[in-house]
Amino acid sequence: MIDMNSKKHFINIADLYEELRPVYTPVVDKLAEVLELKENDVVVDYGCGPAHDLKYLSDKYKIKPIGIDKSPEMCRVASERNEIENVINGDNQSFVSKLNFDKIYFKFVMHHISNPLQFMDDIITCMKIGNSFAIVTMLPENVESYIVLRYFPALRTILESEAKRQLEIIEHIQKNPSIIFNIIEYDVNEEIFDETLIDKIQKNYSSFVSLLSEQEKKNGIEKIRSDINNNYKNIHLTKGIICYGRKY
Repeated sequence: MIDMNSKKHFINIADLYEELRPVYTPVVDKLAEVLELKENDVVVDYGCGPAHDLKYLSDKYKIKPIGIDKSPEMCRVASERNEIENVINGDNQSFVSKLNFDKIYFKFVMHHISNPLQFMDDIITCMKIGNSFAIVTMLPENVESYIVLRYFPALRTILESEAKRQLEIIEHIQKNPSIIFNIIEYDVNEEIFDETLIDKIQKNYSSFVSLLSEQEKKNGIEKIRSDINNNYKNIHLTKGIICYGRKY
């Protein structure tokens, strides 16, 4: 688990989260595909943040959304701004076991769960036959695609350690005999190299960036600004995986 006060971090950026981390529609559409979303499916986003992903899925695929997040401020934004009626403030899987749902997904949230192996065992146990789940995360082979390492080398040890931990989670799930399991590599995010990226970093747009010292951030931003001035303004895609399974 990442050593950070993640609850405090997400409280601080709740009102800015949609601006700092907008919906990356390709990966959300891919989630809809692998989960085989159908109209009126009850879909849980565990670690939903302001629920803008759920809002997108609800508008496009006509699902019935449920959000769960441990940040009360994120839940407030989800309810007020994105009009998601069913938002639960909490970080315990017991909330899930009490829900009647069809699909559940975890998008870059596993590194905030203290005991993810037991957590996933419990989630799979409470799923009904035919229910499906998906996880968006990174594995060790994806780390080099994280462009932040070019500018913030202090994050390498953290990202590599976290990627190994994610691999352990995936390998654990693969051993579960009640799950049909698949893994695909996918572009899970994009970074656009302009002043917007610098603004996002200054506002600690991710929990990883929030771990940097002010000097580390300053040095990295100077390098990014230099690249921007040298016409390095392309879109950089970050590799990750989507793993998904169905209970049978």
